[in-house]
Amino acid sequence: MNPKDWKKLVGIVVIALGAMCFIPSQAYSSEDGASSEVMLKTRHIFESDVEATSNQIEINESQLEFRREIKAGELPLTFGFVAKHIDINEDLAVELPSHLEGDSLILGTKFPMPFSSSDRYFVGVVIFPSMYTDDGEFKSGAFRIPFRVYGIYKESADFIVIAGVSIRPDYDTTALPILGIIYRPNDRLMFNLASDDPYISYKLNEQLTALWEIGFVTDEYEVTRDGQGGVVLKYSELSTGVGLRYDVTSNLQTSLAVGGVFSRRIEYRDDVGKVVADGGLYTNFKISAKF
Repeated sequence: MNPKDWKKLVGIVVIALGAMCFIPSQAYSSEDGASSEVMLKTRHIFESDVEATSNQIEINESQLEFRREIKAGELPLTFGFVAKHIDINEDLAVELPSHLEGDSLILGTKFPMPFSSSDRYFVGVVIFPSMYTDDGEFKSGAFRIPFRVYGIYKESADFIVIAGVSIRPDYDTTALPILGIIYRPNDRLMFNLASDDPYISYKLNEQLTALWEIGFVTDEYEVTRDGQGGVVLKYSELSTGVGLRYDVTSNLQTSLAVGGVFSRRIEYRDDVGKVVADGGLYTNFKISAKF
């Protein structure tokens, strides 16, 4: 990531933290379970071949995420943002942007399931006002508001099932199913398959944890091609890998993983050009802090 992009990310962090200061102090406190988390992720996808050509493609990704969870009375609220930057290094016949930018706000809540007297059923709603472009500038056509609605069955903190739907207005695929589970059969093993970054973990000792991570991407960006703006570029892939997480302290974690990326497609929605890349090797580094 170049210095300009780093300055942009730092600016977003400062704005978000400043915005939190304007939330009424009586709405939350540390005693109410309020918490914050910052996560930085960098991933490098090594050079791989492009199907049916002699060309190759290499990708670097950086992502910064901030979340703040508070309680307004008994209602839990989540605020945050995600800033994503992708560098594309390629020599292709298809014209692709050299980089892609994705910025999203996170606004969410959970509440008891209507018409149910059980304290095990809940409903979750998350809204993601987003803008995905090739230059980070505001474009009205790139501004979209995807959202998720899902049901939650919580038997305990060790067993949770989630099912619902992700609605993405103006996307090529407007609806995606949501189905996940969080299951902790013992103190060492955990299945967290109900997040944006699903994983299975096994605790080796007090500080070291083995990971099997799974990922998928189905994003769309408004870009400029051949001088024409407002062109939609679809970016999709599947990935899986293994790694280790190290708990520096109870509130600070780092992880490093290696794995493979599959089903990689970068294509224009108007069918004028696409890139189908072969499977490739990636490395993924994360660091997260809670406070």
